[in-house]
Amino acid sequence: MAEHFGLADFQKMQQLVIIAVSSSRVSKYRDYQLAASPTTYYYLNLNIPEAEESRAVFKSRYEETPPLIICKLPYQDIEKEKLRNRYLLKTIMEQNPAIRFTTKATITSINTNRDWYYVSCHQCNKAAINQGENYRCLDHGPQPGPFFRYKFKGHIRDSPGMAPVTFFSLATDKITKHPCQELVEKYNPADPKKILREVLATQGKTRIF
Repeated sequence: MAEHFGLADFQKMQQLVIIAVSSSRVSKYRDYQLAASPTTYYYLNLNIPEAEESRAVFKSRYEETPPLIICKLPYQDIEKEKLRNRYLLKTIMEQNPAIRFTTKATITSINTNRDWYYVSCHQCNKAAINQGENYRCLDHGPQPGPFFRYKFKGHIRDSPGMAPVTFFSLATDKITKHPCQELVEKYNPADPKKILREVLATQGKTRIF
């Protein structure tokens, strides 16, 4: 069915398209799901009362906030990837799409009430557990020593929207121009609750997120 789905026909149809699926098994895991069987078939814009009722329910929502045109596959070209699914924060926050998107925005504030780094596993992003003088990752076992990664919160804005974000290594290294490990060791060691001036200096910077 997936290989023979009439995608070209679907794209030519007047939106929105109501799809009716027959002879499928309904199950629930967090949400409802359909499982296909040998007799399953789908119909596009089937002319039945139930389809028209669904169309009437969703038509006003569709016209008010049309679905985003998205590209799910990443580009190999880094410049194209920077522009993939570029939307304003206001649009993204209204629709909350479960996709990777980009936006060009300015860092307006850093939350000074939260820690700005944590001790991480050397091999993954998970926090390492402090066991006296040693550290241990639940997945990768004992660690050769503390390894520090950024994890601080703030807000970004593009006109006219604003969104809360969490800044993580390694992407944040490019914004602060300092690896987290370098900063923590420089202040021997830095207090995670005291936001350093190098981190606060990111406020006002405009970047592609």
